[in-house]
Amino acid sequence: MDPLKRRIAAEEWIEVVDNAIKLYKDKAKKFLKKKIMWENLAGVPLQNGSKDCGLFVMGYMKEICEDKELKFPEKWLRRSNHAYGITELNAIRIKWAKYFMTKHAT
Repeated sequence: MDPLKRRIAAEEWIEVVDNAIKLYKDKAKKFLKKKIMWENLAGVPLQNGSKDCGLFVMGYMKEICEDKELKFPEKWLRRSNHAYGITELNAIRIKWAKYFMTKHAT
């Protein structure tokens, strides 16, 4: 799920995430019961600027967490022109600001 559309080669992403999972498993002394299946979700919302990647990741996370039927791979599998607009990005900013303020209020 790359909002900038392959600034890093897919193989590099897989290696980075696989290494992170391996480090987690080693540190937590856990093993995964299922094999990880990699799939390029080319239809994720596109990022137009170079500074909103965190907002896009939070938007993806929100949509995935709210998807009780786990249909997000089908939704984002094929290329599309879907983009988060200013309204969606502002909603993510507001939600994050409210969360941050409740956790850091004095």
